[in-house]
Amino acid sequence: MLAGALGHPLAPSRAVSGHAPPQITLRVTYSGASAESVQNTVVQVIEKQLSGLDHLRYFSSASNKDGSMEIVLTLEQGSNASGSSCPHE
Repeated sequence: MLAGALGHPLAPSRAVSGHAPPQITLRVTYSGASAESVQNTVVQVIEKQLSGLDHLRYFSSASNKDGSMEIVLTLEQGSNASGSSCPHE
C-alpha cells in the first residue's frame, strides 16, 4: 500500500483517471485463406487506409491461420469513436 501511495504522484494522469482511450475493433474472416494471404490481401489494404484516420493514436493487427484477422484501433482520449472519419480517395 505504501508503494501505491508513493507511486501515485509519479503516475501519468491518464493511468490514474481510470478511463481507457476509445478503441474500435475490426474482425474479418476470409474462409479458406492462410494467415499470409489474409495479411497481404486484407490487413495491408485496411492499414493503408487507417493512416489518414482522425484522432488515431495507434493500431495493432493480427492474422490467424484460420483465415481470420483482427485490427484494434486506439483513438486519442476524449475523441468520439463513432465520429471519426477516414478521408475518401
